[in-house]
Amino acid sequence: MDAHPGIGLVIDRAGNIYYTDLKNIWKQSPDGRKRIVVEGVHSHELYMDSEDQLYGEHLWYKPEEDQFYQYHWCLQNNGKLTLL
Repeated sequence: MDAHPGIGLVIDRAGNIYYTDLKNIWKQSPDGRKRIVVEGVHSHELYMDSEDQLYGEHLWYKPEEDQFYQYHWCLQNNGKLTLL
């Protein structure tokens, strides 16, 4: 099996760390607590803007169509998830 790890690791101004396990996006707070903040997304890269809004993609492959698909999402700094 070829590895294709997530490379996104971002930190907001409050010191929260966000990372991907290729199934979900996790948030680890400065006190060590972890929780899933975006469920069910196959994201390899993450980006955080200057307003602490987190961006990523969801990428998947349909072998029956031999086609890749994707969409982008944003976790706003108020916790609301929007699709782009």
